[in-house]
Amino acid sequence: MNADPTTVGYEPEPTDVAAEVAAILEEITDPIELYERATAAQVHHQAVVEALSLFRSRCLAGLNTPGVDGTKSSFEQISGYTGLTRGGVQKLVQRGRSLLDCPFPTPLTPDDVHRFLKHGLAVRDARAGKDVS
Repeated sequence: MNADPTTVGYEPEPTDVAAEVAAILEEITDPIELYERATAAQVHHQAVVEALSLFRSRCLAGLNTPGVDGTKSSFEQISGYTGLTRGGVQKLVQRGRSLLDCPFPTPLTPDDVHRFLKHGLAVRDARAGKDVS
């Protein structure tokens, strides 16, 4: 079920997935309404996946950036923490570097997440050559 190589080792609980899908589609019998509800939920969850992916990249870039004491985690060290290949870590760190200038307080509030995503998605779109105006 998991096609993202950066999340190997993490699997959803099938009964949790089934329960969530059932809750989204409960009591709907009309095929068109089922399709529309399923499509809306899919679009929503894909946006959540993209948001979490940006956060994960930002976290790894932060680990690979010198802290106040001047130390940073190497790609190899991050690979050891995450179970990802060195190349996979490098790819995520490079993606996350452009997000380092966006405030990243913890714990995050919904407003913090919104600001981060607005910045992160603009960076992603600029890289892809999309009009971000």
